[in-house]
Amino acid sequence: MKSLIAIIAILSSCFLSAQHVYDVEQKFHEQERTPLSEIASRSDAPSAPFIDVTHVLMRMDAEPNRQTIYGDVTISYTVSKNIDTLWLDFDSNKLMRVTTVQDDFTLNTKSYRENNFLVIPLSRTHVTGVKHRIRIVYNGTPDGADIRSYFQSDNKHVWTRSEPYGARYWWPCIMTLQDKIDSADIYLLHPKQFTGVSNGLLQRVDSSRSKAVTHWKHTYPMAFYLLAFSIGDYNHISQDIIWPYDTVRVENYIFDDQLPWVSYMSGHLRETFQLFDSLFGEYPFKREHYGHVQTSIGGGMEHQTMSHMYDLNQPLVAHELAHQWFGNKITCGSWEDLWLNESFATYLTALTYEKGFGDRDWMQWKINTNNWVTSNNNGSVFPVDTNNFNILFSSRLTYNKGALVLNTLRHQIGDQAFFSGIRNFITDPKLSYDFAVTEQLQSHLESASGRDLKEFFDDWYRGEGHPNYLLKYNMINSNIIFDVEQMKSTNASPLFDMDLNVAVYLNGNRFDFYLPITQANETFVRKFGRIPDSVKIDPDYNALIGGRDVREGTHVVGIDAKIAEHTIGFTVFPSPSSSIIQVRVSGIVEEDLRYTITNSNGTLVLNGIMNSEEGEVDLEQLNSGVYFIELSSDNKTARQRIIKH
Repeated sequence: MKSLIAIIAILSSCFLSAQHVYDVEQKFHEQERTPLSEIASRSDAPSAPFIDVTHVLMRMDAEPNRQTIYGDVTISYTVSKNIDTLWLDFDSNKLMRVTTVQDDFTLNTKSYRENNFLVIPLSRTHVTGVKHRIRIVYNGTPDGADIRSYFQSDNKHVWTRSEPYGARYWWPCIMTLQDKIDSADIYLLHPKQFTGVSNGLLQRVDSSRSKAVTHWKHTYPMAFYLLAFSIGDYNHISQDIIWPYDTVRVENYIFDDQLPWVSYMSGHLRETFQLFDSLFGEYPFKREHYGHVQTSIGGGMEHQTMSHMYDLNQPLVAHELAHQWFGNKITCGSWEDLWLNESFATYLTALTYEKGFGDRDWMQWKINTNNWVTSNNNGSVFPVDTNNFNILFSSRLTYNKGALVLNTLRHQIGDQAFFSGIRNFITDPKLSYDFAVTEQLQSHLESASGRDLKEFFDDWYRGEGHPNYLLKYNMINSNIIFDVEQMKSTNASPLFDMDLNVAVYLNGNRFDFYLPITQANETFVRKFGRIPDSVKIDPDYNALIGGRDVREGTHVVGIDAKIAEHTIGFTVFPSPSSSIIQVRVSGIVEEDLRYTITNSNGTLVLNGIMNSEEGEVDLEQLNSGVYFIELSSDNKTARQRIIKH
């Protein structure tokens, strides 16, 4: 019974925390806010553009209760241009001591450190058409506290996390988003009481020596920052996730506190695999497996085939699984295109809510996320400074605004074009298991929709802020007139071209109009037979919009629409009101006006005469509810809704 109570308590705690997760990933310490420009930058290695890494052989000796690591890394590669010097990204703080360098099996004593690089003048020129190898043996203490790439917790586990610029602090590499590692073998040396976990498939655990040697092998192309390992006191649970047309083995390496979640999450995980498979093609690393390995830093990281997870809450599990398509199968081709990883993973997580099996309500997610994103008027999905971590991985912009931009695009071009275009993008053989930039996504969506989307991407992806709307509507005979004003959230904001959804409600029915917004102020005339009960802007929150202000104007019926603007116009305030309303009249009216007030069923409840310019009406005797006040003079009539509290 005690164990059952503990399980229920753990699940309840996780349920509560999952409900409040907005940024499910946390790729850095909350306490650390140092701009990346003060820590590291992207690779500027002169030789990087000419290197094609074919294989990485890594031997790492590490353990949870020791800060020092011992590394032995051999990089196999070809070159597209003859080079006489190889530059590797490695440890700008020089806390790692290089003990051996070999190039093509020859001992190299000429290497030296320069800024962020290990510079290796080669024994002989490396030429095209030949596979070359460089081996580096080293040891030291990774500077994990600042660059967030190497972590230890409570002497129970140690792990790496390299995105975006941290890989160089624990292994010599080429930090480029133009070339992927074709395959990797990772050997982890660690105390026998711990388990070593890395990318790909577990090959063997050799416990015949003083330390265990765990061998992992990965055979898919992989970006440099997605290679990782973890050594810890783990429970290992394997699952076959089966859905109607496929099966994937999932390996879980977790602490005791997550044991109850494994069986609970299997149902959600099955539905998530099935959803992503149906929309974007089969799991990209099907020859191997998928896995979760627990770490104690908040959030998660989508290391290829083996995501590092704080826990197994549903939004986090869905987010990191989504990355296996968006971020791992196709990786952003520059850090400026990071939204291709993060906005997509955030939106795919939201799709689980739309399908009804996620831990949140779809409509509530759209409303809450929209309100959060628009709570600040500034910022674009496009990161203006990729050396600033807080900009690059902005939860509000890169993750959530980007997700809402995708939802906006979906409802501008329609589901068929949206999902077809994205599936064509993610399965494009020229991009699969490689890198892509935003223009390539745009091209696929344009082909699927038959629309030029340059304006959309300029406005919504690159543009700052969001649109705010003021919509005024009134009836003139059988036409409903929409006066729409789009206001910028910031001076830097563009005019957001879009088809604005306006919903008109009458007698419990909803009628949708789509107004093509191309100017800041526009008027649209649509046929509509009766005065509506209410009007709302984008009530389904399918577009990223800040202010959604709707105001009811004067309704003029029974006269020639050409002279409507010279007839009765009036405003009523306050509305709602608990007693007296003021009626202010404008337009060409020279005599006193008759007024009638009817209830929502059309029954007359009040009438009288008022001054032609301004008067008041006492509603004290009326019950609370919706009423209509109508002013008339000769053949001129105007009508407006009022609300009695």
